[in-house]
Amino acid sequence: MEKDCWFCKEIKIIRTMQFDYTSDILNKALQNYVVYFTYQKNGKFRHALGTNVLSVVPTDKHLNGIRIPSSEIVTYYDLQKKEYRSFRKELFGTIVYVFVP
Repeated sequence: MEKDCWFCKEIKIIRTMQFDYTSDILNKALQNYVVYFTYQKNGKFRHALGTNVLSVVPTDKHLNGIRIPSSEIVTYYDLQKKEYRSFRKELFGTIVYVFVP
């Protein structure tokens, strides 16, 4: 899959994970890495390449002010859509790849 992966050219893969993890582990991974993961929304599985590492998020997209984190919601910056997105943690599917930013 690495050879066909458009975003893998400049990002070092540190671990391939193709089995289920909890959304809490996903949140911790998003704080430190770029993560390719799946979740279900509106009955469809979605694939996302996301992070919460500020050095990877464009400066004009940094969140202003204080946001109280929710224990029910996973929020991340989507590197493909170029905006913040979120989903309910019980809809989390699988971490596919974790990348060093």
